[in-house]
Amino acid sequence: MIVCAGAAVLTVVALGIAIFLTPGPVLRETFLKVFGDTEFAARFDEAVFRSIPLGATREAVIAELGPPFGERDATPVHSIVYADGPVDAFAATGAIHELRAYTRFEFDREGRLDSMRGQLVLERGLTSGKILRDSSGAGKNHLGVTAQQLEQWKAQRATRSDIEARFGPPTAVHRHDAVRWMEYSRSPSSSSYLRRWIGLDGEGRVCFQLAEAHAD
Repeated sequence: MIVCAGAAVLTVVALGIAIFLTPGPVLRETFLKVFGDTEFAARFDEAVFRSIPLGATREAVIAELGPPFGERDATPVHSIVYADGPVDAFAATGAIHELRAYTRFEFDREGRLDSMRGQLVLERGLTSGKILRDSSGAGKNHLGVTAQQLEQWKAQRATRSDIEARFGPPTAVHRHDAVRWMEYSRSPSSSSYLRRWIGLDGEGRVCFQLAEAHAD
């Protein structure tokens, strides 16, 4: 019995690793619904959450979903990514879960290039690969952009149009103007969970709904 139980645990762990490193967001969501550590706010309902319209007020959200666990400040995001294959969840979450080589450009509130990061995948396996990560513009990214090029573009106050003129249309775009998050889910153990947050803009209206399988 002990051997069987141990084998079952190892199977679940292996399945979890495989799901988070290789397949798309649907399988990750399914895995966390079964094995994740998600606590939802008392009146939270998934269908209602999905139906909250953009532009709804904070008061309207609370009337439909009840009060959230809490609220926190958010930073508006505008980023584009170039990758060597599809990045299914990027537009919705801004995250890349797939084993991809990519270059991500981030822009400030004025639409000027603010930062860049990326990674190179040198070897690929079923659930892992040899990866070089880059958060400094040192050329370890999908497009081979160097730190010197990045600083030059920032000094020139390059825009998204400038980047696209050089590299063409991006693989995916992620954007939200949220300055406040309403948190309708959390992880009591600070572990992996289903994140269900609603973003409010500067006028207190819904501008983004964050629904993702969050790995911690």
